[in-house]
Amino acid sequence: MKTKGYIKIIVAMLIWGTLGLFTRQTGLASGEIVLYRVLIGGLSLAVVYLFSRNHSSGRAIRRAAPLLLLSGVVMGFNWLFLFEAYKYTTVSIATVAYYCSPVIVMLLTPVLFKERIAPLRVMGILCALLGLVLIAGTLSGTEQTIKGFLFGLAAAALYATVTMLNKFAKGISHIEITLIQLLGAFLVMLPYCLVTQGGALHLPQGVNAAVSLITLGVVHTGLALFLYFSSLQSLSAQSAALCSYIDPGSALIFSAIFLNEKMTFVQIIAAVLILGGALFGELFSPHSKGRRR
Repeated sequence: MKTKGYIKIIVAMLIWGTLGLFTRQTGLASGEIVLYRVLIGGLSLAVVYLFSRNHSSGRAIRRAAPLLLLSGVVMGFNWLFLFEAYKYTTVSIATVAYYCSPVIVMLLTPVLFKERIAPLRVMGILCALLGLVLIAGTLSGTEQTIKGFLFGLAAAALYATVTMLNKFAKGISHIEITLIQLLGAFLVMLPYCLVTQGGALHLPQGVNAAVSLITLGVVHTGLALFLYFSSLQSLSAQSAALCSYIDPGSALIFSAIFLNEKMTFVQIIAAVLILGGALFGELFSPHSKGRRR
């Protein structure tokens, strides 16, 4: 049972590791990518949910819905900033910046939830912050590279907010939480796209762009989330947290292989410090949970 759980979560993380590659192939504005991903992925996940037996009571769903809709709005803008980061800088730099999210959560939980920070978690935070300083010091290139890095950090902050809001969601399943969040993201992204795109939505041009967009919705959202959620039934929270770092690690490898992106030695050290520090903090967290892209 555990072996099957590990296979599912590893496949999900490898899928999410290719997110930046497929995003770049769509040729659409970031807001439109988020909107179509939410729509296609939400419909795919809804089909899975209809055939599942894990349905919560209507009362529990109604009680959790307002907070989760707000969480979905934040999640929509989180993806918006992440996709903007992919456009302005390399996938590797954007990924490293985005994975500062666990560090932000670790910094905020003592303030918001009165949780004590263990000394070992403090070491993880300090390592990640050192890595952040190092990688920021290497961004002496164009203004676009710096802007992309800042977009990645903004996405990290928004995802940390989603993580915080989800701590209050109780009594309903993971799939129900995500479906309500996707609805919230859709409700905010639709008017956002109509306003920013002059009242018209664009479709992907060409077969490659269309296939990439459909893949983002069906595979990266519907399938990957299904695999992730079903893996949690047999894996501990800490095991899921450990496996979740396959996502950024594979993203760095895939971007080097398929996009020919090269990181400098200092950037590699910074990436190890940030991802290692975040992982170290997760391992010593009393409430470790995997990260969802």
